[in-house]
Amino acid sequence: DTPATTADLPLAPQAASSTQPQWFKAKLLSSSAHQRTRFCYLVRVACSKRIPQEQFEELSQPGSFVKLRVKINGAVIERAFTPFLAARTAEDHAALLTPAALNLSTPPDRCVDLFVKAYCDGTMTKFLARASPGSSMEIQLCSASCQFSRDDQGLLTQTISGSAGFRKAVGSGMQHICLIAAGTGIMPMLQLLDFVALAKARMEPTSSWPTFSLMVASRSQSDIPMPEVLEAFEESGILRRKTVILSKPGDAQAQGIETGHLSGSLVTKHLSEVYVRSAEEESLRAPGIRFLICGSFEFNMAAEAALLQQGWPGSAIYRFE
Repeated sequence: DTPATTADLPLAPQAASSTQPQWFKAKLLSSSAHQRTRFCYLVRVACSKRIPQEQFEELSQPGSFVKLRVKINGAVIERAFTPFLAARTAEDHAALLTPAALNLSTPPDRCVDLFVKAYCDGTMTKFLARASPGSSMEIQLCSASCQFSRDDQGLLTQTISGSAGFRKAVGSGMQHICLIAAGTGIMPMLQLLDFVALAKARMEPTSSWPTFSLMVASRSQSDIPMPEVLEAFEESGILRRKTVILSKPGDAQAQGIETGHLSGSLVTKHLSEVYVRSAEEESLRAPGIRFLICGSFEFNMAAEAALLQQGWPGSAIYRFE
């Protein structure tokens, strides 16, 4: 097996706290191929020791992630993943999972569901795709430095720790959140959108919350993770606009699909129908827009550079590392 590379880590934000969370013993319950996304798998992991309920509930907060640790060919491999729609259990998304993936004999509060792409040079991702049910591992529940939550007034609040360039932004200051993702970097974005969907389903007041749009870069349409979930978010109106950018020539045939690579001009075009202020206007006042970026290191850096080149303020941009 080849050594692990950063290709295993599209979703590996750093924990905001220096205190290391507890590791729990775990085992693989199931791993099944996702029917609409190539080389991707729906993976369910169960903890053999019950996770404290308050810790499990923290997975419903956007910005939460898990680390898995496993011994492969004598080497200990540790990788981070964003839980699959952590605000709900897999049973709530039964249509997205194959029957083999729904093992209802394990209580939901001992399960974590992941969406994993098996990279050709990814030791951990290939293990999760191929391992037999019951395979042993360890799991750790973590929080990223960028988190979203609901404040005492019910407003959506963004909190960023560990960086002097960012401050806590109250919900009333956020008018629009533009999500920019590549590959499985879309998972933290789905986590946030699912948080919003759950609030709406509970009839909680969300009229003052920001609107959302998504730009997703992919090689082809069949490589876009969780397309059925994205379609549901579009149909419900939670996603005001979705722009797909495909690097594979000749695959752009529908509205909202561009070819090439992410650029500042494509961002401007994307935002023209969902956000009224220009980059210049945003730079002269407290920004009402937020950009969340998640993909490979190279994609993240290129996306941030494109935004800054267009004049969008750096205080409105956050990269998941």
